[in-house]
Amino acid sequence: MSYLECDVIIIGAGISGLYAAHKLANDIGLHVVGIEKGADAGGTWYWNRYPGVQADTDSHVYRYSGDPTVSHSWDRTTRYQKGNQIRDYLQDFMRRHELDEVFQFGTTATTADFNEEQARWQVRTDSGQAFSARFLIGAAGVLSKPVLPNIPGLASFTGQTIHTARWPEGVSLAGARVAVFGTGSTGCQLIANAATEVEEMVVFQRTAQYVVPAGQRRWTDIESQRYEESFAELWDAWRQTRLACGFEEPQTGAQDVDEETREKVFQRAWEEGGGFNFMFGTFSDLAFNRVSNDAAADFIKQKINAIVRDSETAKDLTPTEPYARRPVAVDNYYETFNRNNISLVNTKRNPIRSITPHGITLHDGRTFEVDVIVFATGFEAVDGAYRDFQVQGRNDTNLLEHWGDAPSSYLGIATPKFPNFFTVLGPLGVFSNLPPGIEAQVDFIAEVIAIADSTNAATVEVRPDAVDRWAAESTDMAQSSVFAEVKSWIFGSNVHTHSPRALFYFGGLGSYRQRLRDEIDNQLPSFQMSGRPQITHHGEGAHHVH
Repeated sequence: MSYLECDVIIIGAGISGLYAAHKLANDIGLHVVGIEKGADAGGTWYWNRYPGVQADTDSHVYRYSGDPTVSHSWDRTTRYQKGNQIRDYLQDFMRRHELDEVFQFGTTATTADFNEEQARWQVRTDSGQAFSARFLIGAAGVLSKPVLPNIPGLASFTGQTIHTARWPEGVSLAGARVAVFGTGSTGCQLIANAATEVEEMVVFQRTAQYVVPAGQRRWTDIESQRYEESFAELWDAWRQTRLACGFEEPQTGAQDVDEETREKVFQRAWEEGGGFNFMFGTFSDLAFNRVSNDAAADFIKQKINAIVRDSETAKDLTPTEPYARRPVAVDNYYETFNRNNISLVNTKRNPIRSITPHGITLHDGRTFEVDVIVFATGFEAVDGAYRDFQVQGRNDTNLLEHWGDAPSSYLGIATPKFPNFFTVLGPLGVFSNLPPGIEAQVDFIAEVIAIADSTNAATVEVRPDAVDRWAAESTDMAQSSVFAEVKSWIFGSNVHTHSPRALFYFGGLGSYRQRLRDEIDNQLPSFQMSGRPQITHHGEGAHHVH
């Protein structure tokens, strides 16, 4: 087979893939080929087009830190950008940096095999193309593999079924009778935003969520001016914090203050809005101290009872578990359940018997006739992106089989037996605001490639003992958090039935960046390099491997 040769192949054109392509092609000058299954760039923001979709991280920090330019549709005065604004921003970034010449869109990478003799990755696509590259970068995203529930009778439904991550262009819920499954961040956004236009909506809730207001608002002139004038300085400071979400991270625990002070802090955060701000910007220990976490949970429970008028609905909306899933922030979520056209079904108390051709039947015999069923049922996080993309390393080692039930990679980036292969946002990467976390990983990968080139190494591969130590440290930290006490995609337990598995490093972005820096400054002690790059020729148009 004839292979088109290049230096690097990147899978995915979302925030990760675009930044990786820019860094490696434009800054370093490597020959890069990008492969993206979507028709355009955007990743998560290309696929998610459901009603109400928007970021829940401040627009000041949900963007690339090294590029002050924004697209025409980006609203510099708004706290949160809507989905189409972020999509346009990413596509504009691509065009401005000529990355549209790098990526092939509407193309799915199906297999990647490491050729040990040539020390190159051979990647094939669904269109029959074949590529050969020294380095392979998986940038398919944390949340890219949608999950659908297994409900009896689903195939018999004659109306429309939609997963929020695959929302059809132009589909509106106006005037429709709608069933919504799922009350994570996506489901809550959709429910609150679509409630005003649907004829009826039935929300099927398995697990009640702690939802705080998003606090969507306009930036003040002073806030905007400070950001524009101090862009670089602010980013330098944010990168050293735990989350890099743009708010000041407290050093005081919830138990270090009296109850009156604690309530005032929670109330101020409720009024300001923001899920990450409420969980991580109020007190330093909500994620690691169960007593402090209970205090925050009790505050939100009191809000639910004060807002929701029907006592049974309020009871069903009130969580019984710790405040320990991904923070959810949606304006007017609980108020939505005071509307006459919205009803709630607690599926733990009244399970679904089946889906019928025209609706949904419950265990108690009640039936809801609906026109549309919306599944806001989430994703198989982190490793799910590789379910449809078969990666084979040394000795035909399959990536997913190697990762197994508890996937791990060093720093979320490198996996033993897979030389010259790097993942962005892979298992045990940093838990933080995504763009700065992505930048840290890609910058590190670029430096690793530069070191490999400077030492004439054919391969660079992480040492197994380095992964074991990193996995133990990350797992210990994750298990000591309150997040380990509930089922959620953060631990992969929304899909996998075995015990929760750590998927993230909870030590904070600042600490994580220092670990990356230490690796580079010490000439990659956790990696082994071997051989010289081999020059190969595969068909007409092949070029020397750098």
